[in-house]
Amino acid sequence: MKIRFPICARIRASARLVDPTAGWERMDVPIRYGLVEHAREGLVLVDTGYSEDLYRSHSLALWFYRSLLRPKLMPEGAVGAQLAAIGAGPEDVRHIILTHLHADHICGLDRFRNATLHASAATLELWSRRPSWRDSGHALFRGLLPAQSAFACRTLEHAPEAPLPWGGSGHDIFGDGSMISVDLPGHMEGHIGIYFADENCLYAVDAAWTMAAIVKEPRLPWIARLITPDRPAALRSLAVTRAAHASGVTIRLCHDPEPA
Repeated sequence: MKIRFPICARIRASARLVDPTAGWERMDVPIRYGLVEHAREGLVLVDTGYSEDLYRSHSLALWFYRSLLRPKLMPEGAVGAQLAAIGAGPEDVRHIILTHLHADHICGLDRFRNATLHASAATLELWSRRPSWRDSGHALFRGLLPAQSAFACRTLEHAPEAPLPWGGSGHDIFGDGSMISVDLPGHMEGHIGIYFADENCLYAVDAAWTMAAIVKEPRLPWIARLITPDRPAALRSLAVTRAAHASGVTIRLCHDPEPA
């Protein structure tokens, strides 16, 4: 199994906004997704990252979001470019694992209708809800989401349970022990990470934004506290990620400036 975490965009921001241990100097914050060449299941995406679809919606809330963050797309890191580099296209992606529904994780999802979509029950339930004025406050922009009915969907909770090396259990997504979903709630409803057993690696996604927040000072940056719907759950998920790291598991994060 080959795993990559391409960078599809970068956001220029003050370091203190994403790392409570840092100063106010400006830094590039990457946006990653996962591309897995699975020996049995073929091509698997973990989220779809940002794409030019971010700029196609005329929603006022999404316009404000774009204006605030000003993400710089990295064409060479986009899903389409990464697939083309290995001689594949969107139609060849067999599975998509959605960690959560924030904009930087679901852009361009509509291009992969051949794929089976795996997500937590909470994520699928949130997706199916009627639009609410609260959505934009939680960075949920429904204009970026296709109809859920366009996909064959599987809830992660229906996969068999599998033990995790730092304690507790997750769900064995493909039933072969290779990729195990890990509940990491708090950042958004249904937020999950993925444990890659062969590599002893936990992709903790947005449970933390930098490794420093895990190793040096395990607490949420102040801006994360503003947009986190369940802070106690987010702190528990941060503790899970820290326990995994302490047990010798390699941690990968979506936005850590360090290479993945």
